[in-house]
Amino acid sequence: MIKKILLILLFLAALFIPDKVEAYAPPVWGYVKTKTGVPIGGIAVKWEDSENNIRYTFTNPDGYFFYSSYSLLPREKREQMYQTMIDTDHDGVPESRECNVIPEGREKDVPDGFGCRQNPHKITAVMPKNWTGGFSVPPPFEAIPGNKLNNSMAEAKVVDIIYDPNYRPPPSVTATGTRPPNITVTPASACNCENMTVSDNLRTGEQITITTRARSLFPDTTKVGYMIYRVFKNGVEIAKSKTIPASEIFNSYGRYETSWKYRLPQGKDSPGNYHISAQIVCAKKTASIIKPVSAQDYGLFPSVTVIAPSGVNSLQLGTFHPIASLKLGCKDMYFTIR
Repeated sequence: MIKKILLILLFLAALFIPDKVEAYAPPVWGYVKTKTGVPIGGIAVKWEDSENNIRYTFTNPDGYFFYSSYSLLPREKREQMYQTMIDTDHDGVPESRECNVIPEGREKDVPDGFGCRQNPHKITAVMPKNWTGGFSVPPPFEAIPGNKLNNSMAEAKVVDIIYDPNYRPPPSVTATGTRPPNITVTPASACNCENMTVSDNLRTGEQITITTRARSLFPDTTKVGYMIYRVFKNGVEIAKSKTIPASEIFNSYGRYETSWKYRLPQGKDSPGNYHISAQIVCAKKTASIIKPVSAQDYGLFPSVTVIAPSGVNSLQLGTFHPIASLKLGCKDMYFTIR
């Protein structure tokens, strides 16, 4: 009799298990590397499920990327991801939401997206602008035994994503059944940004010095050739630097830097949202010698440094229009003049 009651209770429990439990999925992680195993940091990695939900993350200096379980993120975090625009291809223009899923209503217990019901899932790396070659594409997580996301897994690893500077898609077959002639592809001059620092007085009307550092992924054959700085106000370009040749940092094996002086706007028309971006351009190495600028070997990005005036405890320094909300990335600077 007791056994029969237990079986009935188990059956009823199974009936009342919420379907939403199926939406849970484990954390997902992996690496982005070169063919020789060198990690590539700062690469945007895209996760797309079968319902066209998309979210992004970036690799750290070790080439490692990590996605937390979406269904376990706090609602405030999901709202922040939806509102945040990011630059996935490193062209200096934020073009994608960190996550395109509109946050669900507060009455929903479990958020939808990136779960078991959305198999298969595709994880791919985004090619930075001006790079040639390509990234390998890992097989998607399919709804088949042993290769799917489900709530019984502790975590899921993506096959390493490999960058090949000489990769090009196979030529398509023409209507006559013949292949077009091969096209010679120039090897990529691949560079990554490392950090951006700002010095001098952060006040409207003051001249500041912006320094950007970058590294070559293939220092034996490529270098950081030059950088161009652009200033945007409320999304509109208002200033642009000349082409600034990059100087190699002494004893750093492939790290370079440029500096640019810019006078912060002032006056009644100065309030607005500002974005200063450094465009980093790589080049093939030649026999020319680049003069080193520092004996310090700078570390991998991203790092943020702000050198504020002595005796100042706040970035809101302007006499009439203070500067606020200063944010620095590896090649971008954002601030607001109120």
